[in-house]
Formats: sequence, structure tokens, C-alpha cells
Amino acid sequence: MHRAMAANYIQLTLATPENVLAAQPNLLQKRRELFGRLAGLRLFGVPVPTFRGFSLIRGWMRLPLLHRARTFFGTTKRIIIRGLWRRRPVFVR
Repeated sequence: MHRAMAANYIQLTLATPENVLAAQPNLLQKRRELFGRLAGLRLFGVPVPTFRGFSLIRGWMRLPLLHRARTFFGTTKRIIIRGLWRRRPVFVR
């Protein structure tokens, strides 16, 4: 990337948090929904990633109750329908 900058192929500038949110308007909403989805996955024993430095529950609690319920139960419904709680081999020989 540094060589591309030196050759004037690209120009990089710092982005402010406001610019990032303006470029990705649904980012904050999706992040708020993440806690409910991860909780649904965890309930069925599906491995979930950990997010350090993010207060997922605080954002989730800002959502209306109906939206929180829809997020959680929608995820659990997809887990049941797709059978995601079952372990599957990664490599099949």
C-alpha cells in the first residue's frame, strides 16, 4: 500500500467516526442486533466469536422490546430449521 501511495495510485486520508457511520448507515443497527443473535446461538451450544471492547448488551438494550424478541427468536428459529446445533465434520474424506 505504501508503494501505491508513493506512486500516486491511491490517496489515503483519515476517516472520522462520523464518516464511517455515514458510509454505512446500517452498521450501528446491525451491531445492536448482534447480542440477541449470539445469545440464541449460545443457547443451542453453537460456537460464537467473542467481541472484546464492544458493549453488545448495552446496544441491544437500546432496541425496542419487540425488536429484541424478533432478533433472538428469529435466530433460534433458523438454528432449529437448519439444524445448526449439530456438529458436522470440517473435512470429509
